[in-house]
Amino acid sequence: MQIDYKLSIRDQLIKIFQKNPHLIRYKYSGINDDTIYDGEINQDTVQNESPKFFTLTLNTDGVQLCNKSKMSIRPIILVLNELPIGERFCFDNIIIAGLSESNGKTALGFLFNQIKNELKTLEEGVYLFQDIYIKVYFNLTASVFDKPAICSF
Repeated sequence: MQIDYKLSIRDQLIKIFQKNPHLIRYKYSGINDDTIYDGEINQDTVQNESPKFFTLTLNTDGVQLCNKSKMSIRPIILVLNELPIGERFCFDNIIIAGLSESNGKTALGFLFNQIKNELKTLEEGVYLFQDIYIKVYFNLTASVFDKPAICSF
């Protein structure tokens, strides 16, 4: 038996931007900060793409609850790459896109389709603030999976 939980990525992004208002000022004013971008192509894309956008990295890894049980939990998380490294992986800045609980092998196809649909909406741009009329765009730039997750599609 498997139970999947899909959480709103947009709602979690709103909370992150409320806690980190400097992100919008940085992106839309051209102010440089200590954010580290890996690779020349990513740097060029982020700096030259119009309209400006934010990038996300997706990760999932399963956790078996105990050695004697087949019960496992597989969180699917996203991080906002524009946050400085020291803040990027803080609990308050991690986005839990979904969670799959299973008794045995996990099938992630249905849950990933739901997440993919929301990511497509975010790619087209969303308004995250009621008082700031800036359309914010998000692109998924990388995904990291272990072998069992790859096999579950």
